[in-house]
Amino acid sequence: MNKKLSVHHSHCKNCQTQLLGTFCSHCGQKDKEYQPTFTNMIQTLWDDFVAVDAKLLNTIKAVFIPGKYAADWLEGKQNRYVPPIRMYIVVSMLFAIVSYVESNYFQQQPLGSGALQGFIHGYSDHKQLPYEYQIIQLVTLLILPLTVISAQIFNRKSKVIVSVIFSICLSITIMFFFMFAEALSLAIPEKMTELVLLFLISLFTLVSVRTVYKISLVGAIFKTLAWLLLNFALVASVTIISIGYYEAHFEEVKTMQAEPQNSVLDKR
Repeated sequence: MNKKLSVHHSHCKNCQTQLLGTFCSHCGQKDKEYQPTFTNMIQTLWDDFVAVDAKLLNTIKAVFIPGKYAADWLEGKQNRYVPPIRMYIVVSMLFAIVSYVESNYFQQQPLGSGALQGFIHGYSDHKQLPYEYQIIQLVTLLILPLTVISAQIFNRKSKVIVSVIFSICLSITIMFFFMFAEALSLAIPEKMTELVLLFLISLFTLVSVRTVYKISLVGAIFKTLAWLLLNFALVASVTIISIGYYEAHFEEVKTMQAEPQNSVLDKR
């Protein structure tokens, strides 16, 4: 910090606790000049930017090391990282922007949605359904809670919060993988990109499970395979239920629209 801005107050300006160092032992506020000078404002802005930048950089590094982000956060090493839920929201927004740009400017279907759309077509006898987009949106929204449920089922001895943090951190990494794969699919065949993506997600999940839950390699392999299969079954179940609901609702709407037309024809 700039020496001109360094001060040594005897008591904290925020809570009046006696100061024993640079930071207050009671509220954590830093001992500095609080008069609103232009130089102080610039210095404070720079300090805050560097702090956020360092946290974001540490978080991005940890995101790509299997299990590190979740394990560190659960062990209490939190001050160096952006909170997982905040990071998840930011990455989700970025992922939505990338998917939108790809769909509207490159005329390419986002990876993953094609597989889900294929499942919907297969279940509905290859018919083009008018509510496919709503189903895909709903299933995408429910993927995180479904991931938490499946993770907890196979790790019942762990607290639920462990599965929540693990699922959030894993979802962040998977979204990054999807964004990189979206860019890669512009250069290489989509099928090859999906295979590479599936391999990376499976391998990353395997190592993450072993790191976070601290189990053997054999146990991690079993739990990862079982978790992936259960997750697929849950997503498929939600998709089938959604198709049934939207089909019933769509038929009801069609019936209601047809009734006035029939009454008019009867009058004629």
